[in-house]
Amino acid sequence: IRGGGNRPLSENTGPETNTSLEGPPQEGSSASDQWGGGKPLHYPYPPIRQIKSWKPSADIWGTTTQDLATEVASFPAQQVRDALVLAYFEHIHPFLPIVSMPEFIASYRTPDKPPPLLLFQAVLMAGAHACSHPLVANHRHAVKHILFRRASMLYHMRHETDRIHLLQAAALFTWHVGDGDTVAGGPWYWSGIAVRIGCGLGAHRRSSQLPAIEMSQFRRCWWSVFVCEVFSALETGRPCAVRAEDIDQQPLCDDDITDTPGTAMSSTDPPEVRPDFLNRLVELAYIGLDIISLNSPSKDRHIDVNSIDARLGL
Repeated sequence: IRGGGNRPLSENTGPETNTSLEGPPQEGSSASDQWGGGKPLHYPYPPIRQIKSWKPSADIWGTTTQDLATEVASFPAQQVRDALVLAYFEHIHPFLPIVSMPEFIASYRTPDKPPPLLLFQAVLMAGAHACSHPLVANHRHAVKHILFRRASMLYHMRHETDRIHLLQAAALFTWHVGDGDTVAGGPWYWSGIAVRIGCGLGAHRRSSQLPAIEMSQFRRCWWSVFVCEVFSALETGRPCAVRAEDIDQQPLCDDDITDTPGTAMSSTDPPEVRPDFLNRLVELAYIGLDIISLNSPSKDRHIDVNSIDARLGL
């Protein structure tokens, strides 16, 4: 990929780190670390976190272990919570319709049967990125940090056992960028986890054996995380966790947007989402996969069955 003036987009724009434009790669680097003219593709990542003690402190999560269960089940005040949920479905959901809106809102309005805790906290966290409530807008960074801490603690505690909810939460976590670390955190990290769960469930494959509701849920969740993963790989210039040839899932249709098609919504609820926009994003994501493939270091590698047999000694 090249930028304006025929300058490669991956070209080093800072001080030269390799003054030799020809010759073998420097010691400690591989040929794949060099690109055109011997300039490195990858640079050392600066440390962004201070070194901690070998044994973690009791308040590593920002709370004591005794208060952990209370912390992960804590919520903002009702008025703020309502604003966060509304912001999510108005501003985040149209781009990432991974949650079935009628069912979630119905559960949210039923105190004795609330939404799954992990998914609930993840929706609040994502909604904080677009919420205009003064208590959120005036302290957005702190609110996002607190809500992500609660949701991510729940995720890593493995309290949630429904793997679809784990996939949905991981996809919503792609909205959180807590610091400069995009390797062990951030959108590329979480979209990769979501894609792995989706592949493990078989959500990327077409199936006539599953109930219609479950198949619609798989399609909605799969295409949402697929778009997140490809765009994150493009943004970071890193490999994608999924290949086009592994997917034969059907495109989204109107009935896939909710778990119960035809459910009547209140006039005060956010407008329903149509699948057209996400399907267009999927088309762009497939183009993105082709771009990634064209720029892969081993794009000219050809594999056939005979060569595999020969290498296995068969």
